[in-house]
Amino acid sequence: YAFANALTRHWRGGLAQSTMGASIVMSGLSGSGVADISAIGAVAVPGMLKKGYKPSFIASVLTAGGFLGPIIPPSIMMIVYGSITNVSIGALFLSGVIPGLMLGFAFMGMIWYLAGRLNYAGEKRASMREVWVAFGAAFWALIAPIILVGGIIAGVFTPTEGGAMAALYAFVVGTFIYRELKPKDYFGIFVHTGLLTGGILIIIATASLFGWLLNRLHFPQMIVDALLAITTNPSLVLFLVIVVLLAVGMVVETLAAAIILIPVLNPLAAQFGFNQIHFAFVIILALQLGTVHPPVGVYLFLANKMAGGRLEDSVIDVLPFIAIMIAVLLLVAYVPQLALYLPSFFYADAK
Repeated sequence: YAFANALTRHWRGGLAQSTMGASIVMSGLSGSGVADISAIGAVAVPGMLKKGYKPSFIASVLTAGGFLGPIIPPSIMMIVYGSITNVSIGALFLSGVIPGLMLGFAFMGMIWYLAGRLNYAGEKRASMREVWVAFGAAFWALIAPIILVGGIIAGVFTPTEGGAMAALYAFVVGTFIYRELKPKDYFGIFVHTGLLTGGILIIIATASLFGWLLNRLHFPQMIVDALLAITTNPSLVLFLVIVVLLAVGMVVETLAAAIILIPVLNPLAAQFGFNQIHFAFVIILALQLGTVHPPVGVYLFLANKMAGGRLEDSVIDVLPFIAIMIAVLLLVAYVPQLALYLPSFFYADAK
């Protein structure tokens, strides 16, 4: 956060720009929007409130930043999708880089515009020495995504092994370089990890059972037949899939919806001639929209709680960011090269 702040604090809406910049980097570390909002929010919210930023505006910025978590690699959602369908997880990781950066920079542009309307001025520009010092302090965190994603793409380790490597890397850096991780913290970390993982596994287990039942009932084929009865145009089919996913995301938790719907929707790629990697990324991006608006809106609820705002105000303030998300979703859906350009250099399936 300090490094992002040194780079962007002199821009209009400087602290909000720093928050978004830090969210972009944090997205390359955790793969989880909830983790990103919790980590960045804990640092950013007090300073933004002190400078007079509206809590609802803060919540909308944190929500948009959290949206990037499962889009910019590594991504838990991409790992889930690849595990269910055998689509290359490394290729999915690369597919999120360009759309993720597009979203991040578009969010920063929206912050600049809204900050002008709300009179949120920038801070004093950081000197080159301050930028360099902040970069040095952040260096070990900044190279973590490169090590993790690069190792997976190069075939040094699998995504599962990559998770273990990331945990080991964080342990070594946190204990011996930053010296912020103490032995007394280990037990609490293990307990928290166990509870979090247990909750996710319960969702996966029950959703997997439901998905198995749907397959036994030939539900995927019924979906294909229903779409064929409406249209055989692949572009229109893709649009209908996006509409369905946006509707499902409003009422079903994203991870559960993904585990249930991925086995149902994945056969559509072969049926209608979509590239598997492109189609998978569109599904992930569409499902993620359910995290930023009620009634589920996990990211918005968490960000609003951290900022201490009124939910109804935060719902309104996040709408410009949702408009950007939908615009990028449609752009990626109908310009596949945005998702396939980087994977095409490493994976034959993306060409």
